[in-house]
Amino acid sequence: MKKLKFKSTALLMLLTIAGTSVLFNGCQKNVSDVYEYVPEVFAPDFTVVKVDYTSDNTVINSESNLTFKVTYRNNEDSKNTYNSVLNFYVDGAVMESVLLTDIDANKDYESILKWSALAGKHNFKFEINISSDGSQVVKEENTSNNAKTTAIDVAVKQIVVVNRAVVDVSVVESAVKADTSANVATVIASEGLTIATTVEAVKTTFDDKSTAIVSALMDSEGTIDSTKEILSYTVNPNIITGQQQQSTTTVVVETIVEEKKVSFYNDSEELTYKNGVITFVGLKSASVFLPCSEPTNFQMLDADPEAMASLLAKINSAITTLGVEAGLNRAKFILIEVTTAYGYTQGNVDNPPIMTSELISSDAICSSDCIDGFKVNNFSYLGFRLEFDDDRNDGVILRGTTNVITSYIKSASCDASNNGTYIFEDCGGQSITFVMSEERPKIVTTIRCSGNVHN
Repeated sequence: MKKLKFKSTALLMLLTIAGTSVLFNGCQKNVSDVYEYVPEVFAPDFTVVKVDYTSDNTVINSESNLTFKVTYRNNEDSKNTYNSVLNFYVDGAVMESVLLTDIDANKDYESILKWSALAGKHNFKFEINISSDGSQVVKEENTSNNAKTTAIDVAVKQIVVVNRAVVDVSVVESAVKADTSANVATVIASEGLTIATTVEAVKTTFDDKSTAIVSALMDSEGTIDSTKEILSYTVNPNIITGQQQQSTTTVVVETIVEEKKVSFYNDSEELTYKNGVITFVGLKSASVFLPCSEPTNFQMLDADPEAMASLLAKINSAITTLGVEAGLNRAKFILIEVTTAYGYTQGNVDNPPIMTSELISSDAICSSDCIDGFKVNNFSYLGFRLEFDDDRNDGVILRGTTNVITSYIKSASCDASNNGTYIFEDCGGQSITFVMSEERPKIVTTIRCSGNVHN
């Protein structure tokens, strides 16, 4: 099902979370015969100084793209240079993780993080030097200043009409056929109805490039059914890859003004507003790996209390403002706004799987070098942990294998790098790629050395 995890869910994550706490507390035994060993005392104090954000539109809404600028530093006196990690969480889930390298003491650094907004209330956290399991990447005594949080309430973007045009019956028929899961042609046929030929169908184009076709229905004698019409709306036109692709949703809309009721239904489901209450029936269950199906748009909407509350509030408001009949007629456009704003338009699209990734480090010092007269400790080649989620099945398959998996782990190692390209496929054949391309972590100390130290 389309979970749209903040989600990022990026398809290609070169910079991700560091996993295990790394302790820098000495050198290996045979370094002492090159120079006199003095116990190393590291006292880093990582802090997120401030977080600023901007939006690409004036009012933050479900069509916004937000850019966060995170300022961080290490307040410490030992003048050592560190590696660490900056984690970006949205609603408690990792959105992005940035590996930080060569952090000097008492110097401000900045990282830029981006997020494509979804409607609703969202909590954001920006945390340095703490991995997702709560462990420290570099040992420090004071972690109370490692994070900053903020919250943003993202409004539903109201779609604005930019064009209306009369379309031929054939256009309506094509739109109905485009939504194969809805099977609306069979639904209206079972009710003794067909697409009207005596009343013009209208195609409306909105400012977000989505479109809605509304067509009247008639019986076998050509009498127009005054309570029913077809609504077919298409979002993300011409986009055929990614988590938000072109998708068409088609329903029959039944409006009964006397009952203050409007229903949206097709062969799979029915969503009904009646006198201030919204109900949903006809759930379509997600299946296991085959035959590779997923929950419907309305099923996902119904499972989100915040989205359902938004839909209800907007219909209630339209009725109060415009009157019962006009408000119920407005409800079909409110449905488009809400399902688009919350991302519930992809039920008949096989999107690629969503992957989150986390770097795994180790506290083992694998070797020590003498570089420019100072001791440098080298740690394990980084490992990684990948977690997968998919709209049609949570599992994926590593290309070239046959086992369905929901996670994939490569451990940190002193001996061999885990760098490489890893391709995973979901049950529909959609793929996602993880590229590991990281240098092994190191710390440049303030301890002077002589000669070429390496072990």
